Formats: sequence, structure tokens, C-alpha cells
Amino acid sequence: RVAVAPPDLDEATERREEESRQAYQNQLLSLGKQRLIIQAFELFEEGKLGAAEGICREFLTRYPTDVNAIRLLAEVGLKLGRFNDAATLLERCLEFAPDFHLARNSYANVLGKMHQFPAALREVTRLEQAEPHNLAHTVLAASILVNVGDYDGAISRYENVLARAPDHARVRMSLGHVLKTVGRQEESIAAYRRAIRAESTLGEAYWSLANLKTFKFDPAEILAMRRNVEKKELDAGDAFHFCFALAKALEDAGQYDESFEYYAAGNELKAKLSGYDADENHARIEHIREHCTRDFLQQLTDRGDPAPDPIFIVGLPRSGSTLLEQILASHSLVEGTMELPYIGQFAQRLG
Repeated sequence: RVAVAPPDLDEATERREEESRQAYQNQLLSLGKQRLIIQAFELFEEGKLGAAEGICREFLTRYPTDVNAIRLLAEVGLKLGRFNDAATLLERCLEFAPDFHLARNSYANVLGKMHQFPAALREVTRLEQAEPHNLAHTVLAASILVNVGDYDGAISRYENVLARAPDHARVRMSLGHVLKTVGRQEESIAAYRRAIRAESTLGEAYWSLANLKTFKFDPAEILAMRRNVEKKELDAGDAFHFCFALAKALEDAGQYDESFEYYAAGNELKAKLSGYDADENHARIEHIREHCTRDFLQQLTDRGDPAPDPIFIVGLPRSGSTLLEQILASHSLVEGTMELPYIGQFAQRLG
């Protein structure tokens, strides 16, 4: 038997079928969107930043409010050092999704990179309150506190993280850095060695020990460095740190020829990662010399703040500027800071 439905039921069925088709199309579209974002993220993880950026930008022309794409594009900007662009993108992202905590973590990180520390602390404090068990927020807070000189606060947070994740090698190493800064050297050494036990290929931890200047590696540690530096699968960053640390150990042992070989190998690896271009740097310095003539500078004598308080130490690398800062900071009325990035940031922004 064939039943003939009344007209109103036919119309309702057609509407449901149309809604079903539309829902299915939306699902396919959603899956397609998701696949694109996953593809962009995979490219980002592989270091193919240009390809990831291209997908994100094309995607956002069609879906301009997609917060995942906005955040990923901001992460690309962060990797490329385009902090202002990354901050603008993340502010937009958080306007659309104020509770997108991953994006807010990225935003706090970017603000820290831009040395806007009070703003960064406000954001990370909000995150710690919203997700008190998320260790990523605690680690980020600690790194920001280091930059504002709140070393006790940073140590407290690092210890809090390590109480819950005792084998987190890089956090253990970061704790070692802060302990070294406040003069707790034996505890710093213990932290670096524990980081090495947690991650035996962490070259930076070995270099951190070598960089204490007075530290002496024992024979087992030297043997471990020799074995690690020969590993072909070793990350390039770990590799050059191992080279420098081993070179320092051999120098201390009086084995100067072999020490120099490792210094040279480390410099070669580091040069490939740094992106330094001697010709570009030479051209930039020559341009500054041509522009900043005596006459030009004399025209600016009435500019700036007349306060005598700040002391700027300006010099070429390895020219003794750090030593001069230490000499001045030993005076009871002078407080040393660090190699501040503000002038470079101003120049980059103007450029």
C-alpha cells in the first residue's frame, strides 16, 4: 500500500530534508575548516612558518572570526619576532573569545617579549585564577617575574611546578638559572645536574654549569658530553651547547688544541642558527656612521630628558661594557639592571 501524506506534512518533510542537507553541508565545511587548521598547525610545528602563515591568512579571508586561526597566525608572528603584529592578533582573538585561555597565555607571553611586564602579569594572574592547575600558566608567570626582578616569586612558582612535575628538565634548568642569579650557587649546580638526569641530551644544562666559570666537570660528565656531541640525531641547539661546554671543560684541563676544535665546531653550528649576516651588519653600521655625524648630533643637544639619573653604557660586543656596569653597580648609590632591549625595540618599530 502507498500512503499519500497530506500537503502540510510534505512541506514539513521537505523542510526537514533541507535542514538535514544544510546541517550535513555545515558539518563537512566544519571538518574542512578543521583539516585546514590542523594542516597549518602541522606546518608550524615543522618550522614551515611561511606555509603555515599563508594558510592562516587565506583561511581568515573567508572566516575572519575563527579564533583558532587567529591564534595560530599570532604564534607564527611570535616565532618570527613580529611581536606587535602578534599582540594585535591576540587582542582581537580575545575580543571574540575572552575565555580562550590558550590565546590569553600566548598574549601574556607576547607582552613579556615586548617587555610590557605589568600588563603581562595582569594577564597571567587572570589565567592562574581561572586555571590554577595549569602548569603552563605558572611557568609563564615565573619567567615574567624573573624579568621584573622578583626572584623569590619566580623560585616559589618553579618549585610549585616541580613539586607536581619533578622530572621537567627545562623547568628544573630555569630554576637553576634563578638560583644562580641570587647567589645560591650550590643549589643552582644541583638543579642543573638534576635537569641533566631528567634529560641527558639537554646541552644547555651542561653549558649552564660551564658558564658558572668556577665549576669543574667530573670525568663522568666529560665522558657523557663526548658521547652526546657525537649523536647525529641531536638537536642543533643542544649540539652547540655541548660543544661549548665540552670546550670549556677541556680548556680547564689544559687540553687546548682539542678545546679549540670544539669551540670552532660550536661556533659553526651557532652561526647556522643565528641568521647573522656580516655584510648586512657592516652595511647597517656604515649607514649609521654616514647619518649620525657630529653636526647632526650637535643639533640634538637640547633634546631628551635632562635628568642625570640614568647611566647608559654603550659599546661594541666583548669591549668590556659588562665589566664597566659591574664596577659602577658596586657603588652604593648605583643599581645595575641588565642589557635592556628598549633602544633596539624603538629602532625596530621606527624601521
